[in-house]
Amino acid sequence: MATTRDNTSGSVNVKDNDIPVPSIATWMLDTERGAVGEVVGYVVARVRLRHPRGGDEWEADPGCLRPATPAEELRARVAARNHRTRL
Repeated sequence: MATTRDNTSGSVNVKDNDIPVPSIATWMLDTERGAVGEVVGYVVARVRLRHPRGGDEWEADPGCLRPATPAEELRARVAARNHRTRL
């Protein structure tokens, strides 16, 4: 699978099955893990996500991602802020 970026729209597409891949810094829900993460990069035909509280990044299949709802994104951001204040 080849991944390409359209610089005009900012979207990334996986060539073999044309699954749209989210842009960097967007919040997505990985439906396989049930976890919300921020898109930080791409590895071959997979998307790298970072947990809002930091820690290890993980890779996800673009077909298993959906945009996080506003409530999911807010919950993730609040959890991250609470985590940072406890350090």
